[in-house]
Amino acid sequence: MRQRIAVLLAVCLWTAPPPARAEPADAAALMPADATVFVAIDAPALRARAERTGLWQLAHDPAMQPFMASLRAGIGPIAAEAMEEFSERIGLPIGQPLPWPQGQVAAAVKIALVEVMRERPGFDGPDGAAGGAAGTETCAQVLRAGVVLVADFGTAMEAFGQIERRAVEAAVDAGYVQRSRESCRDVEITLLRPRLTEGGSPLRGLLAYAFKGEVLVAGNDLDMIRHVLDRLDGLPVPSLGDDEGCRAMMRSLGEAQLVAYADPGRLIAGLREKATGGNLKAIELLRTTGLDGLRQAALAVDVAPDPVVQCRWRMRLTVEGPPRGVVTLLAPRTRPLRVPPLAIPPLESLCVFNYEPGELFDRIDALAATLVNPPPGMFLQRVLAATADGDRPPVSLRNDLLGRLHAPIVVLMGGAGGGGDGIVFSLAADDAAALDEAVGRVHGLTGGTRRDLPGSTLYLYPPGGRPDGDAFALTVAGDALLGGPAGALEAAVLRLRGEDRPTIEADPMFRHARRFLPAEAGVWAYTDQQARIGPLWDGVRRTAADLRARTLRPPLDRRTDMIDDLSGFMDFTLLPAFERVERHFGAAVFHLVADHEGFRAEGVLVAPPGGE
Repeated sequence: MRQRIAVLLAVCLWTAPPPARAEPADAAALMPADATVFVAIDAPALRARAERTGLWQLAHDPAMQPFMASLRAGIGPIAAEAMEEFSERIGLPIGQPLPWPQGQVAAAVKIALVEVMRERPGFDGPDGAAGGAAGTETCAQVLRAGVVLVADFGTAMEAFGQIERRAVEAAVDAGYVQRSRESCRDVEITLLRPRLTEGGSPLRGLLAYAFKGEVLVAGNDLDMIRHVLDRLDGLPVPSLGDDEGCRAMMRSLGEAQLVAYADPGRLIAGLREKATGGNLKAIELLRTTGLDGLRQAALAVDVAPDPVVQCRWRMRLTVEGPPRGVVTLLAPRTRPLRVPPLAIPPLESLCVFNYEPGELFDRIDALAATLVNPPPGMFLQRVLAATADGDRPPVSLRNDLLGRLHAPIVVLMGGAGGGGDGIVFSLAADDAAALDEAVGRVHGLTGGTRRDLPGSTLYLYPPGGRPDGDAFALTVAGDALLGGPAGALEAAVLRLRGEDRPTIEADPMFRHARRFLPAEAGVWAYTDQQARIGPLWDGVRRTAADLRARTLRPPLDRRTDMIDDLSGFMDFTLLPAFERVERHFGAAVFHLVADHEGFRAEGVLVAPPGGE
């Protein structure tokens, strides 16, 4: 039943006509001042913007209509059955589409440490002696989340109200819930609590809601609901909107149809103030890891702001005081963007991390030393003691390996230079000959095999269990350490040795997307959506055709099995060849920068060149 209703809601949301635009209210000004998390969605604007995206255009592309028809034919009966069953339960015919909010939808969560009384179960002591009496109550501290939702239904409120009244009456009559009512400033609040029955209750706790004109206010915390109703009446009670820090964070992220804000600093302060017993250990862990310095986080999503940008999201995380622990660990160095030599087309994705391996390991080791004993550095060096050979001392993890590696850490997905599937990574290296010797000595401990390549040696891990082409391997090639699946790694090394090895800098898609990257970043990434989705798209078509022709026999791999299961709802053989719809897919870029205030990140999904 739940699955059918979920499908029904998805279909109705997809097919519903866009409602009339309503000016969004200042949702933050409605929420309690001590809210820990806040989310707001401008539903009509988001819907209107979504129609500009490549995904929307893909769904309405003439080449896609045979497949879309099969999808509607597969899901339609399920949606109709769910609608009919729900209508019968509440005794009210429901038209399509279902009533949805026509204005802003917002929610707030307040997470706090509260004391609760719990019954201690009885138990037996040694030799059958009584160890504890059943029914004894003990005080415990738990984190509890209060939630309030505010939704502006506009002119759809009348239809929604009819469904609400019938649905609640049906639940009460069936004995699933207990209903009570109370008043707040002449507004009736309905309270629903679960009632234990043989079939169970759909509720797990209190659900309360009220209607204020065309606005629904609902949640599990009566105080939060009363606060929103007071603010809707114009009472000057403190609100999240009064927090200038919250306002400034959201303003700094620019225009958006979806915004989210979190205040971990407020949560941590509350934990410090009230924590007792075992929770004091959690506070100490936060201090040790440096997470007690986290203050504010915000996210903004702007859909289709112009014909080129399909979606842009921005994120900020602020910290207080000098960075410590995990915060320092995650902070990369900011450096100019440079395409690494290994980024040879064709490839799907490229990620560049400006972390110095030696410094990164030292930070991890120092942090781990406060949590575990022995720390990982000491443990790993003990393992490397076996690399001692005659007069040669053991390989030093810090000096012989990590000390010779440098930023950037480069990760490529999809096969660098057409080397096949898999993830290949590289790190810049000093004294390549000495590094190769150290890698070879460590590899000797595993009993793995080696393969000679022009100018380098391929060290394969593990020694068995999988075909050589799938085994993980390392090699030192030129002035870099490379790792990845043996087949992809060998192809990448051979391409690097070749004379003609242009990088993706000459690729039109990359040049088009690079405009949305800054000149400097700590971490940056690029994904060619056409290169990534195209092989998967056509692979699904071929697999579906093979399944229909019964040329595939069990056991099926995971992807084939999933395609087989979904074929009952849609006909994948009706998908057009990817080249007919590739114009709807462009590229994605991402970057992250760390500074004295914390972290800033941005991701952009762009239409292909000329496809805007």
